[in-house]
Amino acid sequence: MAELLAPFAAPLRVVHALTGILLVAGLLGRWVALAQAEQATRAADLLSVRALLRASSVFERIVIPSSIAVLALGLLTAWSHGYPLLGSLQGGRDN
Repeated sequence: MAELLAPFAAPLRVVHALTGILLVAGLLGRWVALAQAEQATRAADLLSVRALLRASSVFERIVIPSSIAVLALGLLTAWSHGYPLLGSLQGGRDN
């Protein structure tokens, strides 16, 4: 498998890193929107709560696919560099 993916090792690593950045940005955005919505509930501002919950759902739609993509791209990147998937359990030197 490593020989097949070797030409794509560098681009896979870059795309994996960028997808990780997208995941973290989505998590932070969702966290901020939900925190603001919680503050708006204390102030009993229902219109703001509704708008902030809609904003948090946008970030949620970013988080779910990007988390799956980070895992898949991480596995492909590891294979392309010839790292064993289970590290030392497969006889590899590194984990």
